[in-house]
Amino acid sequence: ATEIAKEASCSDKYSVIIGAGGDGTINEVLTGMIDSNKTMAILPWGTGNVFAREMNIPFNPKKACKLILKNKSIKIDIAKCNNNYFFLMCSCGFDAYSIKHTEELKIKKIFGKISYIIGGLKAFARYKFPEIEVELDNGIKDKGTYVLVSNTSKYAIYFSITPYAIPFDGLLDVYIFKETGKFNFFKLLGQLIISAFVRDPKKRNTIFLRKEAFYRSKSIIISSKEKVITQIDGDLYENLPLNIQIIPQALNFILPAKIVKKYRKYMEKYDFKKT
Repeated sequence: ATEIAKEASCSDKYSVIIGAGGDGTINEVLTGMIDSNKTMAILPWGTGNVFAREMNIPFNPKKACKLILKNKSIKIDIAKCNNNYFFLMCSCGFDAYSIKHTEELKIKKIFGKISYIIGGLKAFARYKFPEIEVELDNGIKDKGTYVLVSNTSKYAIYFSITPYAIPFDGLLDVYIFKETGKFNFFKLLGQLIISAFVRDPKKRNTIFLRKEAFYRSKSIIISSKEKVITQIDGDLYENLPLNIQIIPQALNFILPAKIVKKYRKYMEKYDFKKT
């Protein structure tokens, strides 16, 4: 999909390039469109479609096509991670380990979303919670056993670890889970479930107290002395280290008129040069 999108981006025949698929396919298409002046649109057609859900893009094909024809667009931020890109999130630790085990089981086509639960249980039995180090653009250094870098607020369709992340502010939201051991991991799992109903992390912490940290940054370096697997936009990626940088307003995206209006007002009030 990346090569097709790259070829279309260089052609004068197209002004809009449509990605039909899930978040992984959308990632491939936008990667091929980086540095182009083309506009991207989505036809949701996959397992997760986290971005489509976050931006209220219709899952009905006819309604999605009508949205594309309206051609209401806004520029969104994209993050560069080593030599690749992501528009949703990148994480280091347990969830990437779970994706690895899910793919090894080769049951995704049969069981769909349930396959991630099966893979997660297998991963949980073997995961050792390695120490992960994080360095932000302002010189702050921190460490934990799980790190999530988000460009959007939703995580795994229904949940939200970084509820205030938006792909229009020139910043990435960073979450660090600092505890170790399988027992403490259930605290993170518990808060993840609660996040589907309670948006504010401070209110969630009254139920599941644990060591954690939230940051916002334009660039992040993540490393570990141990072998730690990572994922970007739901697909397995390289082992650590990672060098992540935000690219503000990198790609023009067709979104519902209400979303475009909402964030254009936000962007008019917000000076990106000061972020």
